[in-house]
Amino acid sequence: MNLRTKYFNNNSDVVPALATALMHTAFFAMIMWPLILRKDGLQSDYVHHFVVAESMLREGKVLSPHFLYQLIILLVNWILFHPGLIFSAFVATLLFNASFGVIAFIWTNKMINSSNKIVNWSLAALATLLTMTVTPITIFTWKTKEVYQGYLYLNSFHNPTLTCLKPLAAIVFVLVIKSFTPKIQAATPKSRLLDISILALLTSLSIIAKPNFIICFLPALGLFMMMRSFILKKEVPWFFLALGVFVPSVLILYYQYQFTYGGSSSSGIIFAPLLVFSLSSKWLLPKFLLSILFPLVFSMLFWKQERSEKSLQLVWLIFAFGAFYTYFLAESGGRMEHGNFAWSGQISQSLLFMVTIALFAKQWSRFFEHNMITRLKLLLCLGIVTLHFISGIFWGYLYYSRQVGHYL
Repeated sequence: MNLRTKYFNNNSDVVPALATALMHTAFFAMIMWPLILRKDGLQSDYVHHFVVAESMLREGKVLSPHFLYQLIILLVNWILFHPGLIFSAFVATLLFNASFGVIAFIWTNKMINSSNKIVNWSLAALATLLTMTVTPITIFTWKTKEVYQGYLYLNSFHNPTLTCLKPLAAIVFVLVIKSFTPKIQAATPKSRLLDISILALLTSLSIIAKPNFIICFLPALGLFMMMRSFILKKEVPWFFLALGVFVPSVLILYYQYQFTYGGSSSSGIIFAPLLVFSLSSKWLLPKFLLSILFPLVFSMLFWKQERSEKSLQLVWLIFAFGAFYTYFLAESGGRMEHGNFAWSGQISQSLLFMVTIALFAKQWSRFFEHNMITRLKLLLCLGIVTLHFISGIFWGYLYYSRQVGHYL
């Protein structure tokens, strides 16, 4: 068995996965319409990327170290017979969102693993919609109209390269987790070579979309592999992950570092604890905790049941590095206020919610098999994730109604 058949071995999952992803994408489209298509909605990062894409097309060369988004909208523009970059960006963004939804659904569906397909699909659909909608719990700052600054936002809408990165980060994470399965490690050399090539390609694409995921993933994965090998004495696919993840990552990151900070650049990477976030917000610790309250509480309450789950172990390591970069690193010079390391916290937070919500759905599917204490724990987690969900709906409404500028 290879990685591809291990993850995509049930075609019957594709229809409910697509239905769920498209359901959320319809909601997502209503938000992206004013943000991308309307001229008065172009107060976002999209404008910059449109300009870069136009310049790339005109000059015929790469102008950014992470150029995948620009390349994709140029490709979509060509495939759709040149409707314009703005409409092409709208289509591409919806495709990114739907792709992440499909990946999250299939991951959650396999995690639940109930004998009743209807129950399985229903819970996977609800869990996927939660994953794609939740934000930090911002209810307590609605009155002061401060719902973005100081929080970590896994589902922010204004940055196109993060939206492009999410499905790529998710599939790389999933395939790496599956590579630790004994049956995958026993695959034929020909099959393994193809799997390595696919993983290396996806890893490379994730980096040229935005390097923020891989800079968290590399140290977390290295630490995870050493823990499993030297402490737990488990089999680790060293060669597979070295060629599929580490080698392409190091090569591309070196190129991107030289492109961004080499030559005459006045910027660099500095250790600056809380500097960037404190420029725009106070109460950083409470806002950080409210950003990850559900995964934090769920992991604490269900650690005994889920502590052997590889995805939970790895995703918390990834988030630890993402949070460190977000709060303790910055860029010097004119790039400081850009807060570019915050994207590491956001993309790792997105995976953290995907994994913990899937595990929560698995535990919920056995609700009536649990004792009363465990049921109360599940109900508490349900209450917390509902607060995340309500905050996410409010966040989407602010964008749709074009009021978001008054609530940052």
